[in-house]
Amino acid sequence: MKKSKILLLTYGCTVGGAENHILSLAKHLNKEKYDITLGYFYEKPDEARPMKDDFIKTGIKIIDFKGGSKYDFRYFLNYLKHIKKNRFDIIHTHLLRADFAGAIAKKLGYASILISSIHNTEEFMKNKVMKGIQKHSLSCADEVIVISKAVGQYLKETTKINENKLKTIYYGYTRKTDRLEVSENIKEKYNITKNELIIGMIGRYCQQKGHRYLIESFKKILKEVPEARLFIAGHGNNEYKKEIIELAKNLGVSEKIIFEGYRDDVINLMNQFDVFVLPSLWEGFGLVFLEAMSVAKPIVATDVGPISEVVINGETGYLVEPKNFDVLAEKIIILLKDIELRNKMGLSGKERLEKQFTIEKMISETEKVYDHWLNRKKSIEDEK
Repeated sequence: MKKSKILLLTYGCTVGGAENHILSLAKHLNKEKYDITLGYFYEKPDEARPMKDDFIKTGIKIIDFKGGSKYDFRYFLNYLKHIKKNRFDIIHTHLLRADFAGAIAKKLGYASILISSIHNTEEFMKNKVMKGIQKHSLSCADEVIVISKAVGQYLKETTKINENKLKTIYYGYTRKTDRLEVSENIKEKYNITKNELIIGMIGRYCQQKGHRYLIESFKKILKEVPEARLFIAGHGNNEYKKEIIELAKNLGVSEKIIFEGYRDDVINLMNQFDVFVLPSLWEGFGLVFLEAMSVAKPIVATDVGPISEVVINGETGYLVEPKNFDVLAEKIIILLKDIELRNKMGLSGKERLEKQFTIEKMISETEKVYDHWLNRKKSIEDEK
């Protein structure tokens, strides 16, 4: 049987939530049915770890459209040449620039089926120009996959998209913790005693993730739980990271905080945390929550976007209003003082992950979307 040609199209090829999701598609989509290609415009090696080698290991084809920088639009001409030549059955876009590129291909007749995945409630969409670009791009898509109901609601409000065009498919998590090995013991490395408790945060250094609210809450936490330590890791904006470190110094808590850069061993780190915290101002989903749940860690997060679809307040962790460091501190203190509650919430989170957010479910639902449009295309062609 002839395989259907699928192009997974994205802007960058460095570590991020959307990119990890695309990697899961590349690994697990049925390669007996689909001939899969990854296409990307620009690699940002200064911002995060490049992922090209990860995609090569999946055995799919890879096209680098060779953008020399963020503002080098020669990549777009390369892209148009490639898709005109290859004539993919489906172009599946991820993130705004790729959505726009897919829409252009559809308009030019180079894409018979266009599917767009939306991964976030983008803060910059408050900009009228960006909102207009996304509205136009999604109007060209045959179907729009959203990674949460909250993202779908956000799109309906900002782009007036037809609800019938939307399909919610949650991220799926690949279980890889059955034989977990500790590659680095952070208590040994940073001279953390056995009695000290680790609050962990993993997320890109940027305003969105709300680092400052956790650091401000940490001063209050130390008054109640002096044996607490805070471990923060992530890639991103170096200037913002400097601001956060300076804030910790000004608050007098820097000696109790470990600031790390990008880490490849997220599960190893998560397994050593006592509580995982992410005080984001907005989110599209938060794949990092699934990573925490996979090793049975209780979560304290902000009640924004779709987080309440992942973290069940009072059951798998606590949800608090954004920017409220007093309540954030209060919930973290409750968990640090109660090991039985930490264990109970952590196990509830792991059970929820294994029922609701499996890679098998995500792949099955994605393939149903593909097959629906491929069958529809075939029916139209047969009628001609």
